[in-house]
Amino acid sequence: MPNRPTETNTSERRLEAIEKQAQALELRKAGVSFPNIAKALGYGGPSGAYNAVHSAIRRVLREPVEALVNMEMARLDDIAFALWPAVKRGEEKASARMLDVMTRRAKMLGLDAPAKLEHAGKDGAPLTFSIKVETNGDSD
Repeated sequence: MPNRPTETNTSERRLEAIEKQAQALELRKAGVSFPNIAKALGYGGPSGAYNAVHSAIRRVLREPVEALVNMEMARLDDIAFALWPAVKRGEEKASARMLDVMTRRAKMLGLDAPAKLEHAGKDGAPLTFSIKVETNGDSD
């Protein structure tokens, strides 16, 4: 169910929809069919119940991942905070560790642009391919 432009993720309507999806997931876990879930919870049909169950599954899987990312980011913050005074004093080892922290943070958040890969043949020449076609000896 997409959010309306003026609706927040914590609006009453949105929270009710999330609760209904959770109920649909519980019914499905109990073995209830999608048509029966739709009837029990007032969805328009089995496809509505199916979508609700799958939305709930995605949310259940996403929340632990988000919590783990937040925990790792907090750890990186703590490390960076501890390193910062030594970095400011120009200590080389601390600066190297700080760069490691920054690299890890960028990877976790997807901040780095994808690396451009260019494939070339010998001495930078274009790649060449040859295809060997074998026949079974038939002359047809």
